[in-house]
Amino acid sequence: MAWVLRNKDVSTAITSASKPEQLDDIVGSLKFVSKITKEIEDRVNQLTGMQPIPDMDYRTFGPGVPRR
Repeated sequence: MAWVLRNKDVSTAITSASKPEQLDDIVGSLKFVSKITKEIEDRVNQLTGMQPIPDMDYRTFGPGVPRR
């Protein structure tokens, strides 16, 4: 959850907690958001295969400027 909250490409974090204990864990992850460095973020992206896809630049019909 900390990675999700730190991720610039995420506008909304959906917790989907169904038990109070899960919500406690999610809220507890907030203290780790500031500890996620660029290196950690890059490693998580590499492990998960999650890389942002540049938006389309409709003026040139080519890839837009990367968001990161």
